[in-house]
Amino acid sequence: MPRKTSTAIPDTTGPVRTPLDAIPDELKAYLEDVYKRQAKTPGRERVEYDTEDELKAEFKLMADYLAQRPEGALRIRKSPTRDQADNVMDFRITADLEANGARNAGNDRKQTAANK
Repeated sequence: MPRKTSTAIPDTTGPVRTPLDAIPDELKAYLEDVYKRQAKTPGRERVEYDTEDELKAEFKLMADYLAQRPEGALRIRKSPTRDQADNVMDFRITADLEANGARNAGNDRKQTAANK
């Protein structure tokens, strides 16, 4: 029986990370800019999307990039948004001290005996 259609549906949740080269450079630059601003002046970033599905998909990419960021892992936290639509998100980016400590000590899964 011939296949009529086939469509890839990316996960918006779950532990499997999107590879760094599959995350858009524009999103990486945006996150670096937000982190730089929030490191100087603590606060939240508010973002609005066309749909809630777009918000979920981009948040997954944000979390995936920040967790495996080459310059050091960062953590993203979605804040509650009262009286806002489902397609609006507030978030904070902070340094992930625990993950960076493990990486610097050579205890992360990416480091092997060959590349220590």
